[in-house]
Amino acid sequence: MSKDKKVGTRKGSTKPKRKTKTKAKVLKKKELSSAMRLAGTRGWVAFDIETGNITDDVGGWGHIDKLDHAYTVTYSDFDGYMLWVQGEEQALIDYMAQFERVISFNGERFDFTVLGRYGDVSVLREKSWDLLTLINKSAGHRVKLQQVAEAFKTPAAKSADGLTAVKWWKSRKFDKRMSGFEYCKGDVEILVKAVKVVQKRGKIGFQSRGEKKHASVSWE
Repeated sequence: MSKDKKVGTRKGSTKPKRKTKTKAKVLKKKELSSAMRLAGTRGWVAFDIETGNITDDVGGWGHIDKLDHAYTVTYSDFDGYMLWVQGEEQALIDYMAQFERVISFNGERFDFTVLGRYGDVSVLREKSWDLLTLINKSAGHRVKLQQVAEAFKTPAAKSADGLTAVKWWKSRKFDKRMSGFEYCKGDVEILVKAVKVVQKRGKIGFQSRGEKKHASVSWE
């Protein structure tokens, strides 16, 4: 985790006792409350969720709403990167609801559905800007986040996958879970970069069968 991009936690969150090379940014409850009040004037927040189990554990893709939330990483220009863990789902929903736009990749099908088990996400859906949905509509076929990452020439950003992240979480090992947090943060970094490209150019690149292609995506 680089020094200029830190994952933050809040008071009351589960924090590892071991020393790490990176000092996490801590927002006290009072500071978080103030940040939430200002969020509505701060534009957008991007996020990515990782679960504690897989669809095979709950009866298939038709039961996403039964998956357990493990952790989420969010990013906003005001707060930077923040980590939210099990037990903080309602606080996460309330936090993101304060923003004008909620950015995700497949959030409308997956992430919001997972969070919906813990609280009302209707406001988040109303504010949704789902990059996957927008790219698919423009390209005419499904595009993976990995393909977007490859177009940015950031191979390290997608160093794992969702199944691996679940295994890391289930291991309960400190180093494995830290790897999961970094993987999730990496996905959000790709998403944030994609948003800024779309804002500037109105399109996003992705790799497909060895060549770079583009999809028109509107920020408005």
